[in-house]
Amino acid sequence: MTNNKNIIIGIATGLLCSFVGFIIVLLLLGQGSSLNESIDIAFNRGVFIKLMIIGALLNIAAFFLFINKDHNDRAQGVLIATIGVAIATAILRFL
Repeated sequence: MTNNKNIIIGIATGLLCSFVGFIIVLLLLGQGSSLNESIDIAFNRGVFIKLMIIGALLNIAAFFLFINKDHNDRAQGVLIATIGVAIATAILRFL
């Protein structure tokens, strides 16, 4: 594959890992009986951003998996996605 395709695969993997990690954290730590209710409670208590950050920690596993398998372009994509999530988190926090 070309360099750009591998980076795009890494970005998609990073975003997917962030989303899955957020859902897992929400299911484990959420107070509501459904995902929508847990998200509403997280927004109201002001912990939504914190849950989003904890969910992004799953990107560490994807990053090191790609590094260990010598898929450096995909690891770079995961890093780009992680930086994007961090920027989105900072924007949401200060709005």
